[in-house]
Amino acid sequence: MESLWQKRASENAIPGYEPLHGDITTDVLIVGGGLAGLLTAHTLWHAGVEFHLAEADRLMSGTSGSTTGKITALHGAVWSGGSFVYVPPHVHVEIPLQSYFRLNAPGAGQFEHTLIIVDEGASLHFIEGCSAPKYNVANLHAGCVELFVGKNAKLRYSTIENWSKNMYNLNTKRAIVEEGGVMEWVSGSFGSHTSYLYPMTILKGKGSRMEFTGITFAGHGQVPRLFTPARILPAISTPSPFPRTAASAPSAARWSSTRMPRTARLRFPASL
Repeated sequence: MESLWQKRASENAIPGYEPLHGDITTDVLIVGGGLAGLLTAHTLWHAGVEFHLAEADRLMSGTSGSTTGKITALHGAVWSGGSFVYVPPHVHVEIPLQSYFRLNAPGAGQFEHTLIIVDEGASLHFIEGCSAPKYNVANLHAGCVELFVGKNAKLRYSTIENWSKNMYNLNTKRAIVEEGGVMEWVSGSFGSHTSYLYPMTILKGKGSRMEFTGITFAGHGQVPRLFTPARILPAISTPSPFPRTAASAPSAARWSSTRMPRTARLRFPASL
């Protein structure tokens, strides 16, 4: 998937460096010039530790180039309102809960925040809807969703988004699933000029699993992009995305699913 940030950044925004010629000796070698690598280098520099950072491509050109951190930071700076739901341990909510947001002013931005916690052994189905009428100027929706699924708990999060073609829809969604927990995503997206939907699931506990079902309709001149990464922390977890995408006319619709492997610890000798 093409990085929105790299596409918009000028050549001078991300500096480049000459290739390394010959061997070097260093106390610390940092492999990778993404967010983690650059923050590590910054910390070592302040601590006075000698280090070198090795990057095969340009800085911020890998996973960090497509990060949604900028969208999240924008949302965090200006968000107002939203939904908070807490389900106590072993409580099963039989009737789905629902919230609805409507952007009802031209040229406005909507930055709602949704926080849902389903405690151990509990279950919930939460439905969230968003819409906006058609205006002659651009509108922005940058919502954020945080979901926590406890041990042996289950959460189904359904979202229906019905936007007009003047809407820029940038959504960041994250779920953390504990041992034996189940996270189900159900997504229906209609309209909008540009949509970037990123429902990410972190499978933290053993036996945790995730399922995704999405239906997206896009017409001429619309750009919907759906990215459903699943990060697997324990040895036994099951991400199972089931995307369904429909286009009512030629569009730039894209869908991508990524399984992020467990992080491996690498050790380097003090002198290379």
